[in-house]
Amino acid sequence: MQLTREDWVRAGLTKLAESGIHEVRVEVLAKALKISKGSFYHHFRDRKELLDSMLDYGLVPVPILVERKK
Repeated sequence: MQLTREDWVRAGLTKLAESGIHEVRVEVLAKALKISKGSFYHHFRDRKELLDSMLDYGLVPVPILVERKK
């Protein structure tokens, strides 16, 4: 399966909504997408670049990035 940068961003947004910022990790997203972590690094340098891309897409309101205590 060939994933796009947007696929990774959407997976990150989904995980953020479900579990919070700490679960937006490469290995967690790769498992959810059923693909190797190497695919991630084809599109992003690191997790920070993914998070920046999520903001760039304008799909993540800043307050949702604040960690919520459970």
